[in-house]
Amino acid sequence: MIEMKTVRSIIARVLLPVSVFLLTVSSCDIRNSAKSSYDKGYYTDDLKIIPLYNGKGFVFVNIETGEELSNLGIWEKATLFYGGYSVVSDSLDNRFFIDKKGHILNRETPYIGATPFFDGLAWVMGKDSCAKTIDSKGKTVFEMKDVYRVPAFHNGFSVVINDIKGSIRIVDKKGNILELEPECKAVTPLVINNTIIVSTAEHNYVVFEYSKGKFSRRTFLDDKLSSFSLKDNIGEYAYMSQNLFQAICEDKIPLSNIDDEWGIFSLKDGKPLIDYEYDGIVLDGDNYLVKKGNKYGWIDAKGNYLINPRFGNANIFGEDLWAAAQDDYTEKWGFIDKEGNWAVKPEFEEVLPFRRREVAPARDMERRQWGLIDKSGDWIAFPQFLMILDFGYPDRFVVLDESRAWGVINTEGKYVVRPRYPVMLKYLFENLSGTLSGDIFTFWAKD
Repeated sequence: MIEMKTVRSIIARVLLPVSVFLLTVSSCDIRNSAKSSYDKGYYTDDLKIIPLYNGKGFVFVNIETGEELSNLGIWEKATLFYGGYSVVSDSLDNRFFIDKKGHILNRETPYIGATPFFDGLAWVMGKDSCAKTIDSKGKTVFEMKDVYRVPAFHNGFSVVINDIKGSIRIVDKKGNILELEPECKAVTPLVINNTIIVSTAEHNYVVFEYSKGKFSRRTFLDDKLSSFSLKDNIGEYAYMSQNLFQAICEDKIPLSNIDDEWGIFSLKDGKPLIDYEYDGIVLDGDNYLVKKGNKYGWIDAKGNYLINPRFGNANIFGEDLWAAAQDDYTEKWGFIDKEGNWAVKPEFEEVLPFRRREVAPARDMERRQWGLIDKSGDWIAFPQFLMILDFGYPDRFVVLDESRAWGVINTEGKYVVRPRYPVMLKYLFENLSGTLSGDIFTFWAKD
């Protein structure tokens, strides 16, 4: 884990600046949602078929059988399946939508830009350089000629850059442009629960809420607040994942003041729910994981300690009964129960959450390689991998072996896809974050 630095360095990872429109994440440390009922953003559980690079191009592999699906072709690039389609491209960078039967939606009219389907719509751009939205049958819903960069829809809206100067606008699924006043400098990347948080040119934070066909200013945040953070663990390079959705839906926003003191803030009345007295704080279901000094512990919704800060580092419980935690003295990782007692002794260099499984990835202290442990801390799959990644499938992990080839194992540690693939796309293991980076969910409409 990376220790928290100044919140001013974090803000660029939380709000979308005009110049860098998609959230960039810099960690492969996957975290799960606190409550599975929340919207998971740009997330897909359609993961039975995934793209992997075989040395010649990207092919689609069935991770249940290990079979390469030749009927889906071989491509220069390919995404996961969203809304029934993967976005693929050929060597000329022509973009196509292909379903799992091999049917290509736009075989005769390739696009030069396309986002995956989300909310039943996809943004595309033809050779006429006009951005438009299409439905799952390929029918045009509306066109927009004066947009600069367009991301996929989410909760009925798309947050677009309207021109080369960087004006940010909100577009609904009918093509209506909804203005934000005052002019915003940066925004949260997705409209969540009809709410969007805006940073203005005056460095104020303003909350807008959609109602009756428009976004109206709801709350001015205290201008003494330095930044807000919506992550699953305390650290500059942590994933901004499903905590984003819980925080906004439940109106519990982690914030810091100008003294870098953290608390929980309500957007409804503009008042703190948890006073600004921590060095870091994130949501963990109905409770909070906090950092006090250099120690980690948990508090309840009223700020009372459930587990006193005594761990060198820790991750949220999420939906699990145990949380990963680091012994402050040995710096080894294990798992604790909700009373703070060791359920799995701290004997590992690193661990990932169980995520309701009977096994969890762990890194051995001596060999410094990854394997799988059970809830007794015993090895189910002995340390033999350079990396193990959780991408959201219930009983599968993506692994990197010593030959630096990617494969897929089950929860018994047995290969279901042999390690013969030299490249695994970053967004595969970013799937759990719900806020994927890169050019997958956005494209430039104009150069």
